[in-house]
Amino acid sequence: MSLKNFFFVFAIVMVAAIFAARAADPPTPEKHCPPGAAQWPDTADCRTFYVCGEKGETVDKCLWLLRRFNRETLKCDWAWNVDCSVKPKEPVVPPKP
Repeated sequence: MSLKNFFFVFAIVMVAAIFAARAADPPTPEKHCPPGAAQWPDTADCRTFYVCGEKGETVDKCLWLLRRFNRETLKCDWAWNVDCSVKPKEPVVPPKP
């Protein structure tokens, strides 16, 4: 296989992997985020969390190999700082004026 063919095949495999990764993100038909939360952990996976907004939710992951979503700080953190069995605290929603 020539170097030109190798790079062509490599490029096709990379594009296919990117589309497969995008298609693997689960849809979020139900609401996971409580009112007032900016980010909220997924109950099934310690790396996955939801980014909450007024227009809906999106799924995101802590991408580094040794990173997990910390349920106490609601941010990605090193795995040794995270206890995935901790239940996250409900956010405090300020009263409307």
